[in-house]
Amino acid sequence: MRLALIVLALCAAMLSPVHAQDTPVLDARLRVTGDVPAALDLDAAALAGMPRMRWTQTEKDGASRRYEGVDLALILLKAGAPIRDGLRASDAGRYLHAQARDGYVAVFALSEFDSGRFVVVDRMDDAPLFAASGPLQLAALSDGSRRTRWVKRLTRLELRRSQPAPD
Repeated sequence: MRLALIVLALCAAMLSPVHAQDTPVLDARLRVTGDVPAALDLDAAALAGMPRMRWTQTEKDGASRRYEGVDLALILLKAGAPIRDGLRASDAGRYLHAQARDGYVAVFALSEFDSGRFVVVDRMDDAPLFAASGPLQLAALSDGSRRTRWVKRLTRLELRRSQPAPD
């Protein structure tokens, strides 16, 4: 009886048309808030209307993946963040706090946008990202093969100002 139940459960799982991990998430929304002149609330259509970056990358398992998304610097410039030519000495203590739906956080100094490559990814292999990593993902291409600052399930970018510690 027990074996029959296990076989039945396995058959049901295999016959299921879509596995939850492979289900595209369609509610892409990115909020840009904090110390910016123009807070943004970008949905999938707004991101799709921005200039796109595309690249191919070989993953650790040897598979070749095609990624597509928007240059993070363009999003920050649209919000009025002081990056690249707009960065001044008085902005040295400001940073970008990138947060995922599950609470994962990565931090980026604004000076990194002078030469770094960071992309808000919404497509992989010509399809929307799946629930396990999307609908949006922040790819820190400048970090090379280390993906400690790749933020899966990205929901918020917040520009913050560090505070001096009391003496």
